[in-house]
Amino acid sequence: MDNMNSDTESSDGEDWKDQLYEERIDSHWLTYNPHAFFPLDDYFYRTGAVSKVNIDIKIPSSEWTPHFVIGCGRSGTTVIAKILSGHPELCFLNEPRGLWMQIFPNFDVWSSQAEKRKGRLKMKKPSDESQAKKINELLFSVTEMLGKTTLVEKTPENTFRLDWLDALFPNCKFIMVKRNPIQTARSISRFQPDTWFGYNKYKWSQLLVLLEHFKHVFKLPEDYISHAEDCVFAKALVEWALCTLSAEEFKLKMNSEERKRRFYELHLESMIRNPTEETNKLMKFLNLKDNEKVYQLANSLLHRDLTFSSCIDHLSEYLINGVSEETLLGMAGSDLRNLIFQHSYHL
Repeated sequence: MDNMNSDTESSDGEDWKDQLYEERIDSHWLTYNPHAFFPLDDYFYRTGAVSKVNIDIKIPSSEWTPHFVIGCGRSGTTVIAKILSGHPELCFLNEPRGLWMQIFPNFDVWSSQAEKRKGRLKMKKPSDESQAKKINELLFSVTEMLGKTTLVEKTPENTFRLDWLDALFPNCKFIMVKRNPIQTARSISRFQPDTWFGYNKYKWSQLLVLLEHFKHVFKLPEDYISHAEDCVFAKALVEWALCTLSAEEFKLKMNSEERKRRFYELHLESMIRNPTEETNKLMKFLNLKDNEKVYQLANSLLHRDLTFSSCIDHLSEYLINGVSEETLLGMAGSDLRNLIFQHSYHL
């Protein structure tokens, strides 16, 4: 496949094959590695390099389309996609930046090369129809190579790109995972505080661009934005809010019938309380045959991760950059608090 810009390439195009069949403890039930196209964090972060992907291209039918698990990072998107991966017909790819960047280098908002590539969170609809054809064929070829028929892709930043994905894949479906925003922000703060918002905070700069896009419905005070520059928790709440607003904006463009067919919203807390019922709804939404292994996987993974999704009784008094969570939310103003309340979370 010769459509990748030279500034994104590394290796001879064969490394990904070894990675694809590498055994992973965190997905031991699979015969492939769902993280194969997720570049090594530190190396990718510092260099921006991803492996070139040489693969025998297969042509999908006109009805074939990938589907997407979306939602703010650290909201449970991975565990939902992992549960679905237990289905024998389904292929799960976790943040396959290496595939997207074969055709769209500006997909990169994380690495040292993101600015050079003009990386964007909100992508413009492709003017070149061949790009849609190429990415569709590439994703299908990986899915078929693994002997699967249905592809579920999970990249949290795709929550900002729903119009773009809709233009690329007009019949795709979206599973929007929601989680308590305070817990989501806490999780981001613990997980990758030094790299989450990109090299030299490039991803953060793109979130601020998106914040400007929503200024007619959502505003944050300047002192909050100033504090957020050095506070991962504060930036994470902004990311959660912008994910939520992006999904709502996209949903409003759908009629009720299309929304029911293509856009499914799932609260992680509901999944934990009723794993069998919610898993059944997910399989029906994706038109997958009922499968006992998926139910077993749901109960196993959610039981293991139960503490990471436990309910919040109150805001923490622990100081974040010298400010408590309650004070920080006060600094954020009414728009953020109202958005949290509107989505059934209480502080």
